[in-house]
Amino acid sequence: MDENIAIRDAKKSDAEFLSWVILEAAHSGHDLSFWEAIIPESQQERLEFIRYLSSSVKSSVCYYENFIIAEEEFKPISAISAYNSSIITRANLIAALYKAQARFCWDHKRVERVRPMASAFISCIPQVPDNCWVIEWVATRHEYRRQGIVKYLLKKILLKGLSESNCNQFQINFAIDNTPARTAYEGVGFRYIDENRNEKFAEYFGYPGIARMQITREELEQRNFVRAYLNNETVFQEP
Repeated sequence: MDENIAIRDAKKSDAEFLSWVILEAAHSGHDLSFWEAIIPESQQERLEFIRYLSSSVKSSVCYYENFIIAEEEFKPISAISAYNSSIITRANLIAALYKAQARFCWDHKRVERVRPMASAFISCIPQVPDNCWVIEWVATRHEYRRQGIVKYLLKKILLKGLSESNCNQFQINFAIDNTPARTAYEGVGFRYIDENRNEKFAEYFGYPGIARMQITREELEQRNFVRAYLNNETVFQEP
């Protein structure tokens, strides 16, 4: 990775960039995502909705405090997020969406109109164990891809989970047909666990469903980059 690229915690002022990251990550290389399912009207409205979640709703997985950012010359170029499932629960996630819906004055008719597509997506979201460090929303600007930035961010967010939580498991999800993502996650130690498929999901979104991968704290602590970190070494290249 280029030595001019720096890593930092996200700030509230990054909400615009993070809304792009969240939307880009959700597509996972496909035309439609969860955000198109619930906000089909326009790209601008989707970004405004996500920006509100990332800047104002602390219980949301989109909240800026969950992110770390890679930047070059103070320009954000990539980001990744993670949260502790014991702190941000499924109930929190639903409450965050309801809060945003109220903020944007969604009425019952508006919600019901998007329910079938949204329900198909939700049916494929993998289960999350308690006390789990869940990694979400990984995306890089197109011109900075294939430079090792995502792998570096993955390692940094895993180290953050080791040092700032007592989570015993670490989890990440990916679109079932996204082989490059699976390969990248395997490169830092994640193991395939299972997947959720749904015919309606495939019909709406163009791929079979969502899979999950995990690594335990014990397994993670045996990785070379973690050992180097724990020994206060600077070596960060090898998995």
